[in-house]
Amino acid sequence: MQAHSRIGDFFDKEGNLKPLHELTDAQQACISSREVILKNAQAGDGKVERVLKIRLWDKISALEMAMQHFKRLQPKTDEPPVQKVSVRVKTLATILDELNSNSFVSGCSSILSLERFLNRKRRRV
Repeated sequence: MQAHSRIGDFFDKEGNLKPLHELTDAQQACISSREVILKNAQAGDGKVERVLKIRLWDKISALEMAMQHFKRLQPKTDEPPVQKVSVRVKTLATILDELNSNSFVSGCSSILSLERFLNRKRRRV
């Protein structure tokens, strides 16, 4: 209810604050504090005025806590996300061994014949 509370629901048609017994349970749960102040607004008139204040719970905090509870919002972190990079370093010998084991280079038995094979492929492209 806190997320949907309206301040107007706590006042009557004349703009006076409703007594607590006239508020619903849900409306009462939205009030974080209520204060009554008796003061003399104009000095010397001898009249004491009553000022009523209410404070509602913070809607944003209530919504954030509800969303975290239902796993709809992740807590904020100050650290940037870590990006993982995978790097594989191969030696020329390893690359040649892999090429020799593949079927498309099975006819290449030496580095020289591999070089000729690659040169022919480059000319076609």
